[in-house]
Amino acid sequence: MDKKSYRNKRLERLNVEFNLNLPGQPSAEEGLSGDTSSGVGRGYAMPGEPVMPAMHSDEEDRDSFPKKPRRTHSLEYDKLLDVLVLLSDEMDKSAFYDYSNFADFLIKKVSQQNDVDYQILLKDLLIKINNSDIMNKQDIIISLIKEYNSLLREAVSIGEDKNSAHRESYQIVAGMVENYV
Repeated sequence: MDKKSYRNKRLERLNVEFNLNLPGQPSAEEGLSGDTSSGVGRGYAMPGEPVMPAMHSDEEDRDSFPKKPRRTHSLEYDKLLDVLVLLSDEMDKSAFYDYSNFADFLIKKVSQQNDVDYQILLKDLLIKINNSDIMNKQDIIISLIKEYNSLLREAVSIGEDKNSAHRESYQIVAGMVENYV
């Protein structure tokens, strides 16, 4: 798909003069001169004045919103296609042709997704990693291939069919790639 970006008008430079002589605080927390009985200074450190390093707890370093693990659901394409076909038929009978056309569109997309060859997608993913500027990309590729093969062996050993085993293995490996990017 060819995407183009347009702007309505040229970007203009602002004619604003900035005062560069603003007071700033150095990277340390506070100056040491001032009331030392409480262990802190007066707040600002003058150039050349000794400063105290910033003091904070490990709790402040934690992320405020912990990351939740991504949910992965196995999708049964046959059941989904049956539901979409029934929905499309009912929308045709009810004269909601726009909704029926959308359901037909979803049927096409789901059937295309079901026919995807995940081995080719994995090869394309590995080629993209190799052509990128990621550090240690050969080690990443080797670890991804090992992980993919172990997941594939595990899925086949528990009795999954070949296509769904490739799909689940690819999805997990593609999720791992996001950590490197």
